[in-house]
Amino acid sequence: MLAYFPTIFKTVTFFMFSFILAIYKRMEFAKACLIHDPSKLISDIALEAGFSNDSQFCSMFKRETGMTPKMYREEQNKM
Repeated sequence: MLAYFPTIFKTVTFFMFSFILAIYKRMEFAKACLIHDPSKLISDIALEAGFSNDSQFCSMFKRETGMTPKMYREEQNKM
């Protein structure tokens, strides 16, 4: 059954599992950069995380987290 997981996943979500996993890893990398290097520009983090531009990164980040990268950084640095 586990061998069929990628096929079932793609049928249900219309995305390959490996694609979703790659996006997840890129987002986690970006989150870590936002927290640990507050002086780094968001556009630089976007490029380092593998996004083609900061606009694409910001919209995807907001969709995934519910806040912009700037808001996420400020919220995490309060803690």
